Amino acid sequence: MDYAKTISRLADAEKLFGKINSPILHLRILAQNKLFQQTGEQELGFELKKNCATFLKDYAEIEALEEKFKEVYRISENLSEVPSNLEEVKLFKEKKDKVYQDGRKKYIDVIEKYIESIGGKNRLNNVKSIEKIVQADPIGYLEMLGQKIKLNVARHTLRIKDKERAYYEIKGQGFPTTTYIATPGKVIWEAGRGIMSTDEVLIKKWNDKLNIFPELIPLSEKDSVYYEEIIEQGNKVYLLTKKDESSITKMVFDATTGLKISETSKSYFSKTIFEESDYQIKSYKEFDGIKFPDLIVEKFIHTSSMNQSDKQIFEVSNRIKLLNNQGPGVRSLSVSPNTSGASQDTLKLKKEIHSYNTKIISIKINPEFRNKDLE
Repeated sequence: MDYAKTISRLADAEKLFGKINSPILHLRILAQNKLFQQTGEQELGFELKKNCATFLKDYAEIEALEEKFKEVYRISENLSEVPSNLEEVKLFKEKKDKVYQDGRKKYIDVIEKYIESIGGKNRLNNVKSIEKIVQADPIGYLEMLGQKIKLNVARHTLRIKDKERAYYEIKGQGFPTTTYIATPGKVIWEAGRGIMSTDEVLIKKWNDKLNIFPELIPLSEKDSVYYEEIIEQGNKVYLLTKKDESSITKMVFDATTGLKISETSKSYFSKTIFEESDYQIKSYKEFDGIKFPDLIVEKFIHTSSMNQSDKQIFEVSNRIKLLNNQGPGVRSLSVSPNTSGASQDTLKLKKEIHSYNTKIISIKINPEFRNKDLE
């Protein structure tokens, strides 16, 4: 439900009625409470606290409103830490912003330490092109639609040049060779004899990943990032979180070495294609003075609509909604129908889960590429 829209409509109803009344105030409190739980906005909390106080004062003696009174009272009990005046709201926001900015600085410090630990900014900036070949050994089976399908060993070849063009090829016994070619504004997948062009959202997502070392990209002001110090398996580590409107990524770094230990991400490429991934980095290997993750345990969850004609009925609740953790790096996607009136029965999802041990076969720094290799 769009609680902000509900609050706006209640304000319109109040204007038409000419004054506040108990039904409007009660519904406003319920909507504000739901929205406050989602956003944590202190101005909203302040208004909600004020409205609860008004309701509890004005309607305490009305027997017909006893159940609503109890409901509002329970909501007000959870607002003890919400500021009671606008000055307190302002001070709270300033304090919260300072905490966030301090965390943002620590986030950047961890990334910079990581860059130094794998080779240093100067050395990484001198890499203009790269070729990496890895072997992916499957762990278990591909789980899809309740079935377990045997996976085969695959070899992945990735070439990136000038941080804007890429060639990606997957070969393995038992499935067609898949290639992916990207140039600015264009992405094409080829699987066997099939060619698939993608939508603009997917093109942007893939082109954003074409940087050889994404960690070198400076944060923008609109990036939402968070920093935590935690203990993992008895060792101090740094947990960094980065969010945008379509994805959330969590990275764990060793506090002593500065090296990345793991990365989990959840994102959607379009209204019908959702992905989760989990990378556990077991070791690093050095090439030309740069350390690359050598042995990685990878897990992927890919969710999509089984019926492309239904794609307009899907959306991600609040874009990305994290549910209860179901294990290391494995979480569920929350998907719901939009306001088009589609029923829950229309939701038909295909979910694929597969895992691999991935190891580097070779890495070439600044190799010479022919035009046809990347076009």
